[in-house]
Amino acid sequence: MTDSVRAQSFESTQHQPPIDVAEFYGAMHEAGLTEIINELIETFLEDAPNRFNAVVAAVEGAGAEEIKAAAHAYKSPATYMRAHELACLLHEIETAGEQGDATRASDLLPYLRQNHEATVGQLHAMLEGNGRM
Repeated sequence: MTDSVRAQSFESTQHQPPIDVAEFYGAMHEAGLTEIINELIETFLEDAPNRFNAVVAAVEGAGAEEIKAAAHAYKSPATYMRAHELACLLHEIETAGEQGDATRASDLLPYLRQNHEATVGQLHAMLEGNGRM
């Protein structure tokens, strides 16, 4: 996927909720975790800013291995929360780190920031709505 096609893809998903709530609740139900959903969301919300900042710092100043590691560390919880677009962006940044392409990783940061903020916002709304949206 070229950078312009990738950017268009990320831009086209901006109107969709960042978290697939039905899928998230379904997975939590299947795992028997429905009683601790709010705790899981709170843990994600506590960790997400540090994970996001680590990705940004790695892209802005560290080497390829740091980019790869920071993106991977945030991708796993994003995937778990069913924040598919956020996880996809982190995968793209992780891949850029694997390939030593800091420019590509840097180009994705605005999309990552926007999606990170939308994901965090949706999770806060889920908590305020007593765990349901």
